Amino acid sequence: MGMMRRHVGRSSLRVVVPDFAKSAGTLMVLGADRVVMSDMSELGPIDPQINVAGQWQSVQSYLDAFAAHSETLRTNPDDIAARIMLGKLDPVVLKRCEALLERVRQAAEGLLVSGMFRTGGNWTRTPSELLNTRQWLSHGQTITWEDAGDPHVGLNVEHLDYHSETWQRYWRLYCLQRLAVSDGQKLYESDYVSLILRSGQ
Repeated sequence: MGMMRRHVGRSSLRVVVPDFAKSAGTLMVLGADRVVMSDMSELGPIDPQINVAGQWQSVQSYLDAFAAHSETLRTNPDDIAARIMLGKLDPVVLKRCEALLERVRQAAEGLLVSGMFRTGGNWTRTPSELLNTRQWLSHGQTITWEDAGDPHVGLNVEHLDYHSETWQRYWRLYCLQRLAVSDGQKLYESDYVSLILRSGQ
């Protein structure tokens, strides 16, 4: 997103979301001036995930579990269940979770300052809302165009009706691009060329 922002300079940069742009895709949206969405478009929470013992887990959920069991033991030091559960949490993993969460928060704030909120906006509240695992109960939960434009999240959303001519053109282009690209390939486009490369080239 930084390269795109440098390329467009002070011109307007928008991201069109034909189906979904979750997690890192949502982070990219924050670096644009606005996001174009329709009724089928989805963003997602930006809470980072971490692989613990072969399973991907929410960093915030891991930290929440530590906080909950710690609070239980502060209230009742003899609580056996809380003591057992707390013993299952790795201190090294906890530190990694804290660092990852802060890294994502800083990245989101930086993208907003240089992108969507460069002319004003609450660039600290929006990342907190997008990281809120109490609001978005799973990493794959859908954030609709209404959710994204809600004042609590505060993104600059341009909503297009699914049946509008402009959206249908976006949708046809997206479908053609999907058909052109196979597994392991990526599509790079500019204003004068489209190039398909295998990942890693």
